[in-house]
Order: sequence, then structure tokens, then C-alpha cells
Amino acid sequence: KFITLPESTAIKEPKESLVIQVSQNDIILEGRRVADAQQALASDRPDIPELVKELEYRAHILEVTTGEKSDKPREIKIMGDQKIPFELLKKVMVSCTQTIYTKISFAVLTQGEKS
Repeated sequence: KFITLPESTAIKEPKESLVIQVSQNDIILEGRRVADAQQALASDRPDIPELVKELEYRAHILEVTTGEKSDKPREIKIMGDQKIPFELLKKVMVSCTQTIYTKISFAVLTQGEKS
């Protein structure tokens, strides 16, 4: 409820993947708060270390539970409020690309889906 998604006219349905929610205040991975959005934005770092650490942990768990090597690129979906600064979104994307989660897509509302 705290994220307003941008709209899109894309027809293809996205594949299942990890989800990062980004609001003005929080960065949440799969329902777990991993970082403060304002602190991440204020940092001079190009990435968000807490997010990188959690994504690396998720990759390790995936490898342990499936037996698959965690070196092939994985998909991740970013649900970012349409009003968050691009600089914050960029830091989230950089954090993802430092791990195996390099196939990044963005969640949007398709036209006619508003609630």
C-alpha cells in the first residue's frame, strides 16, 4: 500500500523472481526490511551493502536447497514507488548486479489494473 507503481502497456507476464520493494523509507527484500532508504540515498557508496549481503545470502540458500551452482544469472523484480529518486533506484540496481541477480525487471501496473 505504501508503493505506487508506474503504469505500463506491456502484455507479457513476468516470470517468478525475488522481489525488492523500494519506498521513500524502506528497502524490503521478500517482505524483510534490509535497509533504510534515506540512509542508502545519503551514502556516498554506489551500492547498498545490506542489500548486497542479503542477496548473496539468498543466492547461497538457493544453491544449498536446489544443488544448482549460484553462478548463473538470476531474475529479480524491483517494485519502486514512482516518486523515489532515480539515484536510490540506481543504487538498488548496482547492488543487484554485484550478485547473481543481474536480470532486473520492474513491476508496473498495466493499464486498467489500478486499484
